[in-house]
Amino acid sequence: MTSFITVTVYALAALILALIAGVFLSFSDFIMRSLCAATPTSGIEAMQQINRKVYSSVFLVWLLGMAPVATLLSLYAFVFVEGPAKAWWIAGGALYVIGTFLVTVLGNVPMNKRLDPITPD
Repeated sequence: MTSFITVTVYALAALILALIAGVFLSFSDFIMRSLCAATPTSGIEAMQQINRKVYSSVFLVWLLGMAPVATLLSLYAFVFVEGPAKAWWIAGGALYVIGTFLVTVLGNVPMNKRLDPITPD
């Protein structure tokens, strides 16, 4: 039988991961299209401001904090969870760490760092 604490931790993790996914969805769906539609100077300056503001946001705490949480929950599922939920939690943790965290850290952050020193005009 699954304990109340385990269910609560998994539910909270799922909620936070869904919020992170929502931020990325909105960013890739309409924020990037809006930045591309703006004049190059305005788009560059807006993106630079977004990049600077994210460092002091709860989003960054969640993005970075959920990588070890997703890893630990996947390990917990590997050891203690039975049935289809085991595979789903392991796959979900791997997808988050690889597809969200590593893509952001190794791909998007370096692009943002190259954009930062550019003078918009």
